[in-house]
Amino acid sequence: MRRRCLLGLAPERSRIPPGARYRVRVNASAVDQSTYQIRFEWGARALRVLAPADVTVVVDALPGLRELDLGAVEGRVVRAGLTDRSAVARWILERQHENGGRTSVNLVAAGEADSSGETRFAMEDHLAAGALIDA
Repeated sequence: MRRRCLLGLAPERSRIPPGARYRVRVNASAVDQSTYQIRFEWGARALRVLAPADVTVVVDALPGLRELDLGAVEGRVVRAGLTDRSAVARWILERQHENGGRTSVNLVAAGEADSSGETRFAMEDHLAAGALIDA
């Protein structure tokens, strides 16, 4: 049986010697998503890593479970859930027309905090964020 690596080349033909160590460089825009108009990330981490945006939307399908510190956020901030996604999408479109062009939007899914305070993936917030993007 012949082994294959991820690139589809046989390991013996690969230019990377077996057991070699190498560094992987991650482009900053891959983390801060600065090259995208609509950006998505989870919880308080999003407020630290995403590039500044014209509009930041905190998506929380079950409001009141978690509050994020929005003090350092630049631009306009609005909250959204499943019930008001269309109204928020229209509001963002109006801001885009006001700006006369491209408007960057950070979507921050609030998630839930576990017992250690870390963000827990919340499917309902993921669903609400997708519904807002679709609206």
